[in-house]
Amino acid sequence: MGLVAALASACARTPPAAVPGAPYVVLVTIDTLRADATSPYGAPEDDTPHLAAFARESVQFERASTTMPTTGPAHLSILTGLYPQQHGALQNGAAARPGTRSLAEIMRRSGRRTAAFVSVHHLSRETLGLEGFDEWDAPVDVRDGEDTVAAATRWIDAQDGAPFFLWVHLFDPHQPYKAHAGTPGEVAARLAALGSVEVPAHGGFAAANVTPAQQEKLGLLYRADVHYADQQLGRLLEFLDGRGIAQRAAVVVTSDHGEVLGEALSEFGYGYDHGEFLLPMEVRVPLWVRLPEGRRGVREERSSETRAVFGALAAAVGLSQPGAPVLPGLGFSADQPLPADGAFVVRRSFRAPNLPAVLRGTRLGIARDDTLIVRVAQDDRVRVDAWQYGPQAPTGLVRVSPGEAQLASSLGAIQGWVDALGGAGAAPAQPVDDATRDRLRALGYMD
Repeated sequence: MGLVAALASACARTPPAAVPGAPYVVLVTIDTLRADATSPYGAPEDDTPHLAAFARESVQFERASTTMPTTGPAHLSILTGLYPQQHGALQNGAAARPGTRSLAEIMRRSGRRTAAFVSVHHLSRETLGLEGFDEWDAPVDVRDGEDTVAAATRWIDAQDGAPFFLWVHLFDPHQPYKAHAGTPGEVAARLAALGSVEVPAHGGFAAANVTPAQQEKLGLLYRADVHYADQQLGRLLEFLDGRGIAQRAAVVVTSDHGEVLGEALSEFGYGYDHGEFLLPMEVRVPLWVRLPEGRRGVREERSSETRAVFGALAAAVGLSQPGAPVLPGLGFSADQPLPADGAFVVRRSFRAPNLPAVLRGTRLGIARDDTLIVRVAQDDRVRVDAWQYGPQAPTGLVRVSPGEAQLASSLGAIQGWVDALGGAGAAPAQPVDDATRDRLRALGYMD
């Protein structure tokens, strides 16, 4: 072997530089995935077998809440540890404030290579505005989860074993819901029986008058999409295992928000969507964390917020961030506990002339145990909605009547949260550029 070839061979065998904590960190976000649509949270086992297997190896958070049931702001909260009012994005298409600290920056400073592979354009680098990712791969509009996972696995192989932080985003459960090859037999059979039934491409208020047959088909199509996303997650996890990465990786799987699947039709004339209200099924999300030496098959009952993923993964690489909350039950000492033993959530702000009453004003909520209390400030009037988590009534949402002490405590906590954020209940919605507006309109986000 010549000298040049020998040196090249030696360099190829040089082990990656040592980094603190778990050498590999993987964050997977599955868009529009409500917790109870997955097997570990009560759905049929065949719907999400890969999530079921992953949950058995992880800590599962039973009461995890998003900070906002809107894709861009919710992901920014996961990646920064901040509420939307703090990072500054109050609607899709809006970027974080310049200089906002990101999880990717922390990981890169620790010696890891960093990459993001996302499935929708409004999670691109130029839209979210975060620093820290060496590579940020986003489609022009929307792409299939299979293509996103394929791109991510090619990138992993190109790293030759070097430590990395990887974010993979799957968009598939989002509207318009779709059937897929390999859909579980019971779902596929029922969809076949409804083959002639046409359904709206987008839900929300446009789906207020759906028929019972349309409701059934929309629910089945959502299940088919969730199963497909589970299959793509399985491909990624199996790849990590086959490369010997999984055993040394800190892996988080979660969602940006859930989805309303017809439960609000009778109450609000609102069909299949998310973001216009703060309702239990769009606020509560699935969340699993698997650490190399962590607990397995554990259910964490305390309330948690997806923004605490930031602090948890920073702690997993030995770089705890002052002031950042950390998910409970993982063995890390939190620099800042979650506030008020609850989870806070804000509805996105809307920017349009002649808004209908339901979209005006602000909605701020706190999730405690199995109750979601929402303060609605609209047209100079304030009211409180209180909702029950868990199985919903067949005909719609379940309202609860909290006791006077519970109500006062929750409203006081919401006000304390607002005060701590400098009095910003929800900042005015930012305008977005025309190209982004067109993409969001195609996805049903804008009229």
